[in-house]
Formats: sequence, C-alpha cells, structure tokens
Amino acid sequence: MDRYFVLDWHVHAGEAEFFERYPHYADSFRAFWQPFAEQYGVDIFGTMNISLADKVKMVQAAGVDRAVLIGLDFEPDFPFKFPLEYLAGLEKQHPDVITAFPCLNPKKGVERAVEELQEMHRLGFKGVKMYPCFWGDPSDRRFYPLYEKLAEYGMIAMFHMGSQIAPGARLKWCLPYLLDDVAMDFRELTIVVAHMGWPWIGECVMGLARKNKNVYFDTGSLGPRQHWGNVQYTANEGIYHYIEQRLPDRILYGCDYPNMTPKEMVAGFSRLPVGEEFKRQFLGENARRLLRL
Repeated sequence: MDRYFVLDWHVHAGEAEFFERYPHYADSFRAFWQPFAEQYGVDIFGTMNISLADKVKMVQAAGVDRAVLIGLDFEPDFPFKFPLEYLAGLEKQHPDVITAFPCLNPKKGVERAVEELQEMHRLGFKGVKMYPCFWGDPSDRRFYPLYEKLAEYGMIAMFHMGSQIAPGARLKWCLPYLLDDVAMDFRELTIVVAHMGWPWIGECVMGLARKNKNVYFDTGSLGPRQHWGNVQYTANEGIYHYIEQRLPDRILYGCDYPNMTPKEMVAGFSRLPVGEEFKRQFLGENARRLLRL
C-alpha cells in the first residue's frame, strides 16, 4: 500500500484521553454503543479506550496516511457529546495525520446549531457530520440555514444515511433520496453520504450521486469479508465496478472504526479487482482533493 496515499474518511473519535478528561460521559457512551456491542460481539468501549498515540499508530500500521476523526453529539436525547475544544486538540496534536469533523446537531434548536457552526468555522474545522436519524428529514426547509452556512464557509456536510441501530434512531430519515433536494438546492455544498447509504446502496450511488455532482459517498463499515459477494442490497464487487466506470471521483474510503478496523479494510480493498488508477482515487486522492490537502 505504500504506492498509494490512503485517507480514512471515517474513524470515530473517543480515546483514553477523552474519558480521562470527561469521565461523566463514560456511562452514556457505553449505553449508546451497547446495541453495536451486542450485534457485533465486540467490546466497543474497550476497543475505543486506547490512547491517541496508539490510535495514530494503529491507522499508520494499516497503511493509512491521514484519518478523519468524527465527533458525536446526541444531546438532548442522550447525555453525550465531544466538545469542540477536544476535537480541535486532536488536530493540533497530530496536524499531519488527523482531520476532525465535529457533529452538528440541530435537535437542540436550529439557531443554536448555526451558532455552533460559526464556532466550528472559527476553529478551522473543514467539515461536519450530521445524524438526521435522530432529528428529522434533512430536506425539511427548517434545516436550510445550516446548509446555507456550510456552503458559505466552504465546509463539507457529511450525513449518516442508511441503517442505524442506536437508541432513538428512525430509519425513515436515513433514506439517501432525502438528500436530493439538499443537493439540488445547494449545488455549491459538498455532501458526503456515509456508508453508501447501506442497505440503500443503489439509491445512493446510481440514483442520488449519479444525478448530483456534489454528492460523494464513503465505505464506512462495508468490510470486504462481510459485503463482497452476490447478496442483494449490499456492497458487492459489482457496485465497485459500476463506480469505477461511472463515478470514480466520488467514492471515499472509510473504515468506520471501531465497527471495522483499518487493517482489515485497507488490506481488503487493496485486493479489489479494479484498476490501479481507480484504487488510487478511491483510497485517498478523492478525499485529499475534498480536504484541499
């Protein structure tokens, strides 16, 4: 993999330093991730509770040059969030390796979310992640002030779309087509659909992204050992051949740690039977262009 620049677009923040600094969030963090731990049989808290230095070593050992570390904010429903100053500190400690995307959460009020977005811009964040599954239809016009500000600031709007098993999540707000109005009404806004909208991958790739040139998608949690094959509604090899032919500049590699590991994902995708130039774009160059690195 040393022939490629590799950028992991989807790594969740939550290091040992975080729980030491904000111990009151530990129990709510465990409760939020409990459904994932039960379904995947993984000690999520134990996996996440490693030092920042060890996390950096982990991604670099997998051949990853840079990672986007994603924050969470599930207030007021869930008493948990990553403060902006913590995420900004991750970037400052490892500026050559880490790009941080805080979570933008309008459920606490759109006006308050706009104020938080202004602070995110002041701190120099290049993008945000949003979870409509917790707050509503992202095409609802009441959320448009957020997209207007994101476009004005030149920040990337990343959306969790697709399956979500976390407490309180509603799948009806996770359909990729709900972003069509947003993409059409804000052509200058760069939109990234996490997880390719799984299991609605066809709608995301062949529908939403093919129609809207400002829509990208990442591979978070779509591990090769779980998803390659001929199973319908998943990321089989055929979808990657389609992307190579039609949308090679729109796919972003991401592992979704701790749900998948960088080592397994990078090794798996390096064996994907596609052209070398497409692998180069897919594994890092597309993301490098979006982040203006």
